[in-house]
Amino acid sequence: MNGTTVYGPAHELIARDTDNDPFHDPVVLGIGVAVIVITLVIVAMAGIYYWGALYGMPSWSNHSYPPPVIY
Repeated sequence: MNGTTVYGPAHELIARDTDNDPFHDPVVLGIGVAVIVITLVIVAMAGIYYWGALYGMPSWSNHSYPPPVIY
């Protein structure tokens, strides 16, 4: 380009019609639910693994140490 280049009007942005798209919303909702479920599973498994490594057995065992405190 040189100093004599003439620029035309900018292209208009066309808004996509996603409000009436029957495929878009269920897919995004499904992806969101899957991410939340996978995150909860990872947190739960990490907690079970950590408890088992820390105390040598799962937290639901009757012989867990320290014993559960009943108030």
